[in-house]
Amino acid sequence: MADVFHVYVDGGARGRIAWVVSSSLKKIENMTEIPELKTGNQAEFYAVLRALFDLPGSSIVEIHSDSQLVVNGMKGEWNIQNLPLREIVQKINGIINKKRLYVNFSWIKREDNPAGKLIAREVNKEKWRRRWENERR
Repeated sequence: MADVFHVYVDGGARGRIAWVVSSSLKKIENMTEIPELKTGNQAEFYAVLRALFDLPGSSIVEIHSDSQLVVNGMKGEWNIQNLPLREIVQKINGIINKKRLYVNFSWIKREDNPAGKLIAREVNKEKWRRRWENERR
């Protein structure tokens, strides 16, 4: 039986994106910043796009997001009218087709999203670093 890849994605302020890829064999956590992303919604969709690059072709993939726009938009249940978001969705669909991925999208509570926890940890580190630097002055 084929292994199922569970992918958790999140995006936020300042173009921060995070994705966690988990299978029965391994777990990979990634986070980066892409300053060109101007909205949280762009970051949410871009996290999906970026995560797809880490998957082998012909995989079964369950993508979990705390963004209803991502989940319902990718399922085709909601119409994405924003042009930059539609362009990212087209890229996502292109990768899915090129890699022959079988993908399902599901919604997850924000507090249960490990990708969101990655971003939260980084934000907290930055706050503590800034506080420490301010106290040293």
